Amino acid sequence: MTTSATRYPGIDRHGDKYRVRVLFPAPYGRFPVLYDTLDEAIVGRAELRRRRKLGLPPTDEAGDETLAAACATLERQKRKLTPAGRAYWKRSLKPWAEGPFAATPLSLLRRAPLEDALDDRAAVAPTSARNERQALIAALELAGERGATFDPAILRIQPVEVAPRVRRALTAAELEFFAARVPAIGRRLVLLQGTVGNRIDELFGAEPAHVRGDVLYVPAANCKEGVDKEIPLTPEERELAEEQLGGLRVVGSSPTAGLPARPPGSPWLFTTAGERVYDSGKVVRTAQGPTRWRHPQYDRLVWQPAVRAAAADWRAEHGLADVVVAGRVVPAPTPFEWFVDPSSAPADARRRADDDGRRWITTHDLRATAVTMMRDLGLARDIAAARVGHADRGELIDAVYDKGSRSARVGRALAEAAPAGMRAALA
Repeated sequence: MTTSATRYPGIDRHGDKYRVRVLFPAPYGRFPVLYDTLDEAIVGRAELRRRRKLGLPPTDEAGDETLAAACATLERQKRKLTPAGRAYWKRSLKPWAEGPFAATPLSLLRRAPLEDALDDRAAVAPTSARNERQALIAALELAGERGATFDPAILRIQPVEVAPRVRRALTAAELEFFAARVPAIGRRLVLLQGTVGNRIDELFGAEPAHVRGDVLYVPAANCKEGVDKEIPLTPEERELAEEQLGGLRVVGSSPTAGLPARPPGSPWLFTTAGERVYDSGKVVRTAQGPTRWRHPQYDRLVWQPAVRAAAADWRAEHGLADVVVAGRVVPAPTPFEWFVDPSSAPADARRRADDDGRRWITTHDLRATAVTMMRDLGLARDIAAARVGHADRGELIDAVYDKGSRSARVGRALAEAAPAGMRAALA
C-alpha cells in the first residue's frame, strides 16, 4: 500500500519500501524501482535520470538486442542490393557481427572501446576502418529507429580519414611494355582493361555470350552501377575478345594470337589456368580445373609477377640506379613500381603494419589508363564517362581518372585547327 509521498519528487513510500518512478521513452514508459532506504532511493533516482538523459534503457537487462543482431537486421535490409553491394555490407559489418563486441547488448556499448578498436584498425587498414565505422553507425541508427537504445555518443565517433588514392595512368607504350611481362593467362585481360576501362570484377564475371560482335555486354549484376551496360569495342578490343573465345578463326599477325584461350565449355570469358604454382616453381594442375578469377589469386599469379618483372626490366633498359628514400636505399621509381617513406605516406589503404614503402599500380589504374587515352584522342569527357559506366557527365573523370596533360592537348588541338598559326588560319 502506498503512503504519503516524501519531499523528494519521484520518490514515495510503498509499504515498508521507498519507490522511485522515472518516465522513460517508449517502449519502457514509467519505470518503478523499490529501495530499502531513502538514501538508496535518492541515489537510484539520480542513476535512472542519468540513463534517461543519455538515451539508455532503465537497466542493462532491459531486453535490448545484441550488436550482432543489429548487424543481421541491417544485412536483411540490404538484401535487394546487387551482389557486390551485399558483399560490401557483409564485409564491413563482419567485425561487429563476429568480433569481440558481437554479443554485447546495445545498451552496454560505449563509445571509448569502439573508437579505440577503430583507431587500431585504421593504423593497419584505413579504408576498411572507414567502411566499418559507417557500417556500425548504420546498424545502430536502424536499431534506434526500431526502438533500441544505446549510448548516443557512439554516433559521434569521428570519421576515419583516408587520403584519396592518386590514380596513375600508363601511356600506350607503357601499357604495351607492361602487358608483355604479364603471364600469358592474363595478358589479353590486361590489354582489354587497359583500353576499355572496365572494373576488374566486370571482366572476371564476363561470359562468352556477353561478347556480342562489336559490343561487350555487362549485366547489371556484374557492375557497381547496378544497370546493364553495352560497351562499344574497337577492332583491336574485338580481336582480343574473339581470340579469348577460341574456336576456329583465321590466324593473323596479332601478338596475342598464340596465347591460351578460354577452355572449351567454360562459363567464363577469362579463367584461371587451373594450376597451382609453388614457390619452388613446381606447377601442379588442380582437381577442379580452370575457374573464375578471384582477386587474391589474380594478384598472386598475374598482377604482382607482372609488376615486378615490368619494373625490373624498365630499370635495366633505362639504366636507373637505386635511390635513397627515408634513409633507405631502394630501387628507382618506374611507371609500375615505386617506393615512399611509410612513416609519412598518406593512409591511402595500402599502409600495413609491415609496410616497407613499396607501392605499385593497381588494376584500377588501368581504368585511369583507358580514360586518359580516350581523352587524349579527343573524346569528350561525357563520352569517356559513359564508356566506363559513370553516372555523371564527367566530373569524376576530371577529378580522379584523367591523368593527361591539358597543355599537350591544347597544343594538339591548335596544330590541327591552325597548322600555320591562328592569324594564317583566320586570314
